[in-house]
Amino acid sequence: MCTSHDVEDNTQNGDPRSGYVLAEDWPRYPPEMHFEMGSGVAVDEHGIIYLFTRDLEHWAAHPLAMSAKMGKSTVSMFNRDGDYLGKWGHSDEPGFALGAHTIHIEKDGFFWTTDRDGHTVRKFTPEGEMLLQLGTFAEWGCDESHFNGPTAVVVQDDGTIVVDEWTHIMPLSLATYGNRIYASDKMSNLAILDEDSGRVLSRVDNIAIYIHQLAMDAHGDLYTASVYPERAGEARGPTGPSHRRWTRSANG
Repeated sequence: MCTSHDVEDNTQNGDPRSGYVLAEDWPRYPPEMHFEMGSGVAVDEHGIIYLFTRDLEHWAAHPLAMSAKMGKSTVSMFNRDGDYLGKWGHSDEPGFALGAHTIHIEKDGFFWTTDRDGHTVRKFTPEGEMLLQLGTFAEWGCDESHFNGPTAVVVQDDGTIVVDEWTHIMPLSLATYGNRIYASDKMSNLAILDEDSGRVLSRVDNIAIYIHQLAMDAHGDLYTASVYPERAGEARGPTGPSHRRWTRSANG
């Protein structure tokens, strides 16, 4: 029950969805459309809904990720009634994204996508023309020009770009593919980037394991949602550090 916010509490009514009703037969996928999972969704100012899907799901840690096991992700458009409007921009072309994670539309109408397995964050026009790529496609790392599994992005009012990294493929000894060994040996990072150069200026390291989503409020504070607890054996859910708030320092 919600008691800590100055809002009406509707969580105790008969319908826990507070009046929301599932829209049956939405969306209406075309017969030729196939994908393995949905990963992101966004709605533009015209009411067009954009679905970011992992059409071929393959983790970047696989040694054949750029050949036989190359993943593919696309963005499909639907209207409010569920009618399919086609693929967005160049998203149906090979290499658009290897592992879709999030799609976000800024208040100025520009689109941002995170490609977890392609290790890139990209900015697009509303028509789908790429304006900016952050990170090096299909190369993971932890320097000024590489990401390690980006999953979410926000842009602050001063133009600072904040990207969350899953850091989910680091050399270790838990999962072996061929003669290469990958696993997670560290927690997620927040990468702080310069808007003009696109370079990583700094990283806030080891803030949680596997941050899945990132959001920002009107004050510039960041909110993170984590998939796993910080230490082995800790509980998930309310008893674990699943959600956190990060405030900007007075010197920041």
